[in-house]
Amino acid sequence: MNGIEIVNKVLSGDNRAIAKLISNIENQAPNIDEVLMKLYPHTGNAYVIGVTGATGVGKSTLINGLINHYKSQGLRLGVICIDPSSPITGGAILGDRLRLVNSIDERVFIRSMTTRGYKGGITKSLRDVIRVLDASGKELIIIETIGVSQVDVEIANYVDTLLLVVMPYMGDEIQLMKAGLLEVADIVVINKADLTNSEDMVLAIKENLNSNNGWEVPVIKTVAINGFGIPELINKINEHKNYLLTTNGIEKKRKDRIKEEILEEIFNIVKQNIVGDEKFDEIVKKVFEKEITPHFAAQLLIKKHKFLIFNNCVDV
Repeated sequence: MNGIEIVNKVLSGDNRAIAKLISNIENQAPNIDEVLMKLYPHTGNAYVIGVTGATGVGKSTLINGLINHYKSQGLRLGVICIDPSSPITGGAILGDRLRLVNSIDERVFIRSMTTRGYKGGITKSLRDVIRVLDASGKELIIIETIGVSQVDVEIANYVDTLLLVVMPYMGDEIQLMKAGLLEVADIVVINKADLTNSEDMVLAIKENLNSNNGWEVPVIKTVAINGFGIPELINKINEHKNYLLTTNGIEKKRKDRIKEEILEEIFNIVKQNIVGDEKFDEIVKKVFEKEITPHFAAQLLIKKHKFLIFNNCVDV
């Protein structure tokens, strides 16, 4: 498929075209930026939910429950499951799509992606993939991250509502979460709440919770495998969405994400130009030998590459 054809098929909601375009994004295919530029005006309509938490807490089972509910409401869904990368092939090890197979139909697009070494339990191409799903008419997008560490909060910069999933007997880990995910979670879900000690877990979490930009973070108990608590969780997601809409929070979140992405792109452009400079190692050596400071070295490199960086940028 050429660029125009794949754009038209994605805009029509063709899941095969969506899968092809996501593969092109991951592989950095030629002209991918041009295709994404054509899709961009059609974005901004989907609501994005993030689901994060340690391995084994039942994130995939919980997502299954969410998918089945939203399907029953007639919504079109996109689900991205981010898996660890194989150190040999770079492919997804866990393959969450296998665990969500019962949820797949024409209204649901599910894709496993790998981190490829990217930080925070997410993948570098995630923003572009979200936009593709958004432009294709998916009204709700769910992102599941790998449970690499409870201080990895990157996913909060990509979603509108963030669910932190925990389970009983994780009391020691709650202390670790205090300076991480608990600070950015919009809803805390205690899954496998049929286990003993679940009430103690509720109390432990509530003792460590603060409001998130004025939103009082709720703690919901679920047993995802049998659907217990899913309706209450859905209600809290809807409440958070309405809260964001009525307080202008969703616009602020999305503008903040745009700022973050622009700054990240600027950093990448500068880095690509500077790291390839044959003089770069010489300057590193000067810093190492205390002849100049890192700050001064950065000024030298930026000044030297200023013309080249701007010359390589597109006209607007």
